[in-house]
Amino acid sequence: MKSMTGYGRSRKTSAAKSQTEAWVRSVNGRFLEIRVHLPREWAELEPEIRTLAQGVLSRGTVDLHVNRVRGLESVARVEIDERLAKEWTKALQKLAKATGSETTTFPFDVIARAPDVIRVVNDVELTSGEKTKVLLTVKEALSALEIEKSREGQSIREELLSLLDQLDNAVAKVSRLATEAPDDLRSRLKTRMDRLESSGLQPPGADDTRFHQEIAILIDRGDIREEIARLAAHLKVYRELTTGAPKPKSSTKAASETAPIGKTLDFYAQELLREVNTVGSKSQTSELTRLVVEAKTLVEKIREQVQNVE
Repeated sequence: MKSMTGYGRSRKTSAAKSQTEAWVRSVNGRFLEIRVHLPREWAELEPEIRTLAQGVLSRGTVDLHVNRVRGLESVARVEIDERLAKEWTKALQKLAKATGSETTTFPFDVIARAPDVIRVVNDVELTSGEKTKVLLTVKEALSALEIEKSREGQSIREELLSLLDQLDNAVAKVSRLATEAPDDLRSRLKTRMDRLESSGLQPPGADDTRFHQEIAILIDRGDIREEIARLAAHLKVYRELTTGAPKPKSSTKAASETAPIGKTLDFYAQELLREVNTVGSKSQTSELTRLVVEAKTLVEKIREQVQNVE
């Protein structure tokens, strides 16, 4: 299990003392979105860098930066566009005349700061050695990111297992109440009948078929054994997914089995909440309602944790 959030960085120095630096940051995202940031002269490497990231990551919003830090022997040079400088001068003189300004000459720094009059040019062709170094730096940054995500993922796994233990206990208590519910309902109905009889009213007789049918209907409406069984099954699968327990091999796989584990866990969390809500709708005692509220709180905490799982 891995978290979707993390940070990785790598830096390599060449013989010419120039450095290549890559750093990558990942945050939560429903799908995989990779944003690659490169120097202009390395733009041709973007498809390969994106492929490297896609081979490692499955979910999250990722920013991947690659920078070049020059050494003492810079290969950059400064270019002056004299023709453009003259055009800027003519344009400014024309503007001065059109606005009635007496100025016909302009300070040198005004022309020098005009866009594209002076520019830095990197006459660097990406050699195969530099390309290899850049890609290796990116790989190491991605590896560092994965280590960080796995470390945080372990913390999430431990928290999920703790919440699952608490939810197991709550479901076990609900199951015991479900076993006792029919007898409890009969006991409460008998108490009410005794009160009617003591007040002088005639309760339905023991042989009243309609009366016993109503009792059976009430018991059936409050029967939550099926929901408890589904909850137990979902919790078993959830624990297997969380612990990474191996599943039996099958020739056909469901879509949830091939999807990133975070999406699968989120799906099962919704199923857990659905079953808990159904139990709550059938609750006939305050104790069962209290346990349902406790279980819903635990499921919501589980869903919060799962939102960060890749």
